[in-house]
Amino acid sequence: MAAEYVTFGLAPATRTGGVLANGAYQLHRDFLDFIVDGRPLLLRLADVDAVSPLASDLGPSIFTSEVRRLLLETDAPPADGRFVIYGCPECEGLECGAVTAVIERDGPDIVWRDFAWQTDTTPDLERNGYAGVGPFRFRGEEYRGELERLLADGDRPHELPTRRVLLVGQRVAQIEEALERGPREQRRLTRLTAHRSGRAGEAEVEVAAPCRVSLLGYRVDRLLRPRAYDVFDGRLEPGRHRIALGAKAAAPGAFIVARTSGNVLVAPVASAPPGTA
Repeated sequence: MAAEYVTFGLAPATRTGGVLANGAYQLHRDFLDFIVDGRPLLLRLADVDAVSPLASDLGPSIFTSEVRRLLLETDAPPADGRFVIYGCPECEGLECGAVTAVIERDGPDIVWRDFAWQTDTTPDLERNGYAGVGPFRFRGEEYRGELERLLADGDRPHELPTRRVLLVGQRVAQIEEALERGPREQRRLTRLTAHRSGRAGEAEVEVAAPCRVSLLGYRVDRLLRPRAYDVFDGRLEPGRHRIALGAKAAAPGAFIVARTSGNVLVAPVASAPPGTA
């Protein structure tokens, strides 16, 4: 199969939980992401809210079974050699949608190919395939070594704590950010700052991969009541973006919360640096 060698690794990752602006709840999940050529595979999939099968809150037997499937030691559901690479973080059901791929041996190597978004037993590669993602060829020894390491200590992902948390409270966003794992450069959201000048202000957000980002402003009024203000909700391309803040979102004591699938950042609205307009 025509595919260049790439490196394979695993790294801690987080899907942040909490209470969303629309009142919906989402669970906090810690998992191991697949690192392909030094970059998280999830970042290549353009704004997918999903977790890998290697989650910290799985029971030991289920976790072991998932590892052995990736090692091609057991049959892979669903059919046709396709494995769930990332699934729904709430229920993990295929009907909610999952990223799947064919995993196969090619001599001593392991190949991942034909990535697709799948909601039924058979994916439509032409319509729902991930163009430009894969195929990836991994050296078998490196691939097996990374996965077998997870089985070496009681069949548990010992580097990840067991947590399945629903976060509530007045400081939800700060707690969410504190619970995120892994280096910031391996996340979609990599940087957030905010400052005010006069009555308005500006936020600067940096993203590492194309994704939908929402920005909310939070502050406490004189009666100690929390107030939330919609600032931005749209798709951003990789790079730094400046987004205007209205007077209420940029008021003294306000915070800006940036959120995308799996990541959240919080920044206080600071006074503009001296010498700026």
